[in-house]
Order: sequence, then C-alpha cells, then structure tokens
Amino acid sequence: MRNIHIITFKINDNLYGIEIKYLLESGRISNFFKIPTKVEYFEGLFNLRGTIIPVINLGKRLGINYEIEPDKQKNFLYVNDTVYSFIIVVDEISGVKNYKYDFINSSGDLIIDTIIDKDNLISLIDVKQIIVLDDFKFTKRFLFKSSFGIEEFEIDKIEKEETKIPFAVFKINNQLFAINAIFIKQLIEPDNKNFKLFSLKELVAGEIEFNKKIIEVINFPELLEMELKEGYYIALIEKDEKLMAIIIPEKTEFVEITTENILDDVSYFKNLFFIDKIFKFNNENVKIINIDRLFEYLTSRKALEW
Repeated sequence: MRNIHIITFKINDNLYGIEIKYLLESGRISNFFKIPTKVEYFEGLFNLRGTIIPVINLGKRLGINYEIEPDKQKNFLYVNDTVYSFIIVVDEISGVKNYKYDFINSSGDLIIDTIIDKDNLISLIDVKQIIVLDDFKFTKRFLFKSSFGIEEFEIDKIEKEETKIPFAVFKINNQLFAINAIFIKQLIEPDNKNFKLFSLKELVAGEIEFNKKIIEVINFPELLEMELKEGYYIALIEKDEKLMAIIIPEKTEFVEITTENILDDVSYFKNLFFIDKIFKFNNENVKIINIDRLFEYLTSRKALEW
C-alpha cells in the first residue's frame, strides 16, 4: 500500500479524481476557440498565456451528455499524461485528498477503480487513457505540437525561446492564407438553424445569429475573386470588441509559426492591402490576413457597419 494524492472534481454531479502528479495547473476557462470535428470529446483550443492547448470534454469521453459553452466560464484542470498536455473542463474542483492505495497500473480502461470516501464514490481516472491518439490523426501535428513533451525550462533556455504565433491556415484555389488564431473566437459549422444563406456569389453571403446578435457573413473567397470548391466553416473573428464572420474552407489546419519566420509579402497579392505578411508552410508561401486592415477594407466597401 502507498499514499496517493488525488485531486477530485465533479462533472454533472458525478465525482471523479486523478492523481495530482499529472496536474500542471487549475483555473477558470472561457472564450476558448471551438473547433467542430468528428472527435466528439475534443472541444477546441485555448490560449493559455501564449501556449495553444487542446480542450477536452472529459464528460463526453466518459459517455456523459455534457455540454461546454465556449463563451461561459468553467473550471479547468491542465494536465500532462507524460506525453501530451491538454485541458479538462469540469463543473467543480473539490480539492486534494490522500488515500492508501495499491500500486496503480494502467489497465487500459479510462476508469481504473472506484474509491469509497465516506458516503462518496470517486471514480479514479487514468489520465493516460483520456487521449485516444488515433482519434486525432486528422490534425495530430498541430493539436499536440505546442504542448508535446512538457519539461522544466532552464533560465537560459527561456531567454533563447522564440515567440510563436498560432495561425489557422486554409487553401483557396491552390493559394494558402492564414489568420492569427488568437482573433478567431469560434468556428461554426453552418446549418439551417444558425445560418441564413443568401448567396455564395456576393461579398455578403448571409447572416448568422450569435449571442442573440445577427452578424453578416463575409464571403472571403469572393473577396479574393476566387471560388470555394469545398465545404466551409464560418469563422467568428473578434478584435478590439469588433466582431465579424467570414467563410473559410472546411479543410483548415492550425500551426504555430515563430515571429522570425514571418516576412513582408512581396507577391502579386500586395494590391490587397489587408494581406501584408507571409510565412512558409510545407514549402509554400502562406499569405497572412491583417485583421485590422480587413475590418477597414470591408467597412469601406460597406460590407460591415458599426
């Protein structure tokens, strides 16, 4: 028998626990970047002091009907399973308790055992079983790149560390474009309930309801005089309390680029003044959309009004 330290938390009034040795940090989370995918328990990404971290819905991973709204505050546990780091969203963090327990050896099950504590039953979670890597093959490179191999940095290592910026990268007519992911409030998969489509041939393609507000949706491919030939998402972009929505391709990837690898754009797109920087990705030039200039351009075209 040995002493183990368990941090306990609630999801839908159910009590769970993980060994505290896996915990990096706890706190409150809101306004994370929601990404619709086929992985039901993957909610999106959160920018924690410049580090982009996957947000995991542990409730859904456990088979519980547990919804997380990206714009409402929730408690989180930032954990590292010795390989990957990610955020678990929970209703309530109860505290840390010590238990006498046999040596914990992963059985391959998400719930290792149930601990009886007075009148409470605590389901002990195996942190190493939360992430099923095969589920994330569609974008494995990004999801865990920023938090892969967590380690303790030495002082001189911190001084040499380069600043990285997260980008959403997408392709239209074989041209790559990028938006600073910090400004993307949410990616929405359009449907008849939330999106009214006017046309995909006009600058304003339709309108979407978000937080009880009607927001016009800009057809970004049309703005570039290009044609969108595949499915699409609606990206809600917010900067300086201004909010707009644009259509971007469904096949959007997320990467982190060091600032020293971002260069001035000298391509033929320079006539579009809202594209002013580029970086290399998979040996191709990626044109960065300047959000401030895009707001200005769309306002001048009367596609946006404030």
